[in-house]
Amino acid sequence: MNFVRAVFIFALVMLAVGMLGSRLWLQNAFRPSAEPLATLAVASQSKPSVTAVTTPTSSRRGRTSGAPHAISLSTVPTRSITTPVTKPAAGAGGAIHVVHHHRVHRARPTPTPLPTPVPTPGTVTLANYWVNQTVVRHGRTFALGYVINNGTGHTLHLMLGASLKSSHTLSWAVKALSDPGHDVVAIVPPGVSTHERFFTLPSRVRPGAYDVAWGLRNAVTGDRAGLVAAPGALKVLG
Repeated sequence: MNFVRAVFIFALVMLAVGMLGSRLWLQNAFRPSAEPLATLAVASQSKPSVTAVTTPTSSRRGRTSGAPHAISLSTVPTRSITTPVTKPAAGAGGAIHVVHHHRVHRARPTPTPLPTPVPTPGTVTLANYWVNQTVVRHGRTFALGYVINNGTGHTLHLMLGASLKSSHTLSWAVKALSDPGHDVVAIVPPGVSTHERFFTLPSRVRPGAYDVAWGLRNAVTGDRAGLVAAPGALKVLG
């Protein structure tokens, strides 16, 4: 029984000692340290102060007896660069007029060459043409008319040609009908003149619609002077 009491008393003593030690430790842990403040105070006392000293320049004026020495401080002036600006002159009413000078470039005239006169060559055209009959039986003869405009200025000798082909045939070079026996050379004066020639149908020509062609050819040189055609202008009966 005495042993139990001794243990209990020892435990209470240890608990009291622990609580007291914890309190002292907490006070020391959260107490502000005075060492940094002391360090700052020592540092501020030991740091030398720098005082700007202006070097006085003594003037060379005469010294007045009994008066203190006059000290003048020389100041180095700052150089400023000023760019001159030209202001335009003000006109009437205070308005500012700016005059711009432009160089005028004038184009030099280029001589234009005169056109060389070229004589217009005369032409020969078929102004009109026709057949005197639109329906003809095979073996019969009909007439073809030519209205020729001779613009050459002189008389021409032109051969009046004529040809027929079936309207179902596409080319004049295939199965075209001609009548060389009635080809005639016409004397064509300058200007417009009317001429006529004849055409006889073969006896074995097939009935149907035929295209008619009128042709002009120079009888001297053989050059073609004109050619026109009228599709379906003639109907041949059997």
